[in-house]
Amino acid sequence: AIHSENRLTRPMIQQDGTWQEVDWEAALTHTVNGLRSIIDQGKADRIGGLAQAASSLEEFHLFQKLIRALGSESVDYRLQQHDFRDDDIAPLFPASELPIRDFGTRSSVLLIGSNIRKEQPLLSLRIRQGWREGKTTVSVINPIDFDLNFACAVSETAPGPAMLSRTAALANAIADLAGTTAPAGIPALSDGCDVASLAKQLVDAGPEGLIVLGAFVQQHPDASLLKALSGWIAETTGNRLAILAPGNSAGGALANCLPGTNGLNKQAMLDSGMSGFVLLGSQPELDCMDAYTAVKALENADFVVQLTAFKPEAYDRHIDVALPICSFAETAGSHVNCEGKIQTAQVAIRPISESKPAWKILRVLGNFLNLEGFDQITLDDVTQEALEAMGSADRTPNCRLGEFRLHSPVSFAQDGLSLITYMPMYRGDPLIRNALALQSAADNPGPLASLHPETLKEHSLKDRDWAEIGNGEVSARLQVIEEPRVPRNCVLIPAGYVETVNARAPGTLHIAKAEQEIP
Repeated sequence: AIHSENRLTRPMIQQDGTWQEVDWEAALTHTVNGLRSIIDQGKADRIGGLAQAASSLEEFHLFQKLIRALGSESVDYRLQQHDFRDDDIAPLFPASELPIRDFGTRSSVLLIGSNIRKEQPLLSLRIRQGWREGKTTVSVINPIDFDLNFACAVSETAPGPAMLSRTAALANAIADLAGTTAPAGIPALSDGCDVASLAKQLVDAGPEGLIVLGAFVQQHPDASLLKALSGWIAETTGNRLAILAPGNSAGGALANCLPGTNGLNKQAMLDSGMSGFVLLGSQPELDCMDAYTAVKALENADFVVQLTAFKPEAYDRHIDVALPICSFAETAGSHVNCEGKIQTAQVAIRPISESKPAWKILRVLGNFLNLEGFDQITLDDVTQEALEAMGSADRTPNCRLGEFRLHSPVSFAQDGLSLITYMPMYRGDPLIRNALALQSAADNPGPLASLHPETLKEHSLKDRDWAEIGNGEVSARLQVIEEPRVPRNCVLIPAGYVETVNARAPGTLHIAKAEQEIP
């Protein structure tokens, strides 16, 4: 990917629908003029910053500092998250209360919304080791019957709202076993399923148990409820809790690349529309789970500048300026793991052509905009400033919410198919999307729609047919494949592909055989 033909090697600006290469001064001047035009209209607070979760601690720090210096508190890196209703009581950063080295030593592991074999392969291997040695009993509550590399004592398949109601049923069962009363609101969320054996597994394990919340929890419309329930279960049973977030999510949180008091989170930015966007390494139409909303937000913005290692492609008509940044191997930086430990990486190869480290571009943008606080000379200056901004914050991993709080769950469409969407392991950021070898791997499924054989039959479809999938207003033509692991009346559609954007638009999802196949 580093040497991909798609690498952006020189700054580019788009005028009248045509991209043209320019020098750095012209590109930065164009960027400053675009942002200033929004500020001069009194809309500084309508500038939004969206960063890729793979960014470094230093990049996160300068990025949020730039957005705030422009007059906006709307900055976020949590592009795959949808529900932010617990932001005010969230822990300092997404973490694992159990050290990584101990994942294979637990007597009990419960995975909720996690295809851990693909999301965190090394952690999956540690759990597998404990299972093979007879130490660990593993159970899951997942939207799909994933092909894991260990057997599960209890496997609950619960797509969409069922993941929430099944987790609530587990909380009820644990309350009964523990001889306590479940907090108000939990019984109403429960689907009443018999999960007594799973409850016993967690209660018996006590402090030797581990509950892991995976990507499907973080991407769930009711993620805040799932985290509240899981936290209560962990507190009641004594189990440890782990939230496995993508990339350098811990670094993004610790660098405060998060909305301020009057700022908007990523979802609110996309839903309400912004006058301008600054994108750090991100392609929202591919990085966000709600890609259709992201496309509309970019389309309606007056000005969009993208700091990127790759040429704007899919929806490049919405980008005004593209500034070439270095890839991970061409720049140094710090990352924070799920234990809160800071790890540093050094430059491995020279930057390609005119690409620059993102932190330098952010610093120079601050200079061009005449903003205070952008006089750093070296990366060490940025690192030191970021660490000082973090202060003496306790980085002891903690996944517990500040309080137990429930609210009304999101309403799911009652008609049509239930959409299950996910980010494939090789589509999660621009770098791996441009790695040809990874795109050819078996774990990269392509823009396909997976359905249960019976669901295909009910819609007069068969394996490898082409189908129109959409909400009645927009649709996408996708090839369907037969997958018995997908629950009936559901369709599994991957994010990270231009081809699937319209198929994942909000609304009631319908499917019909396409009149004409695509060769």
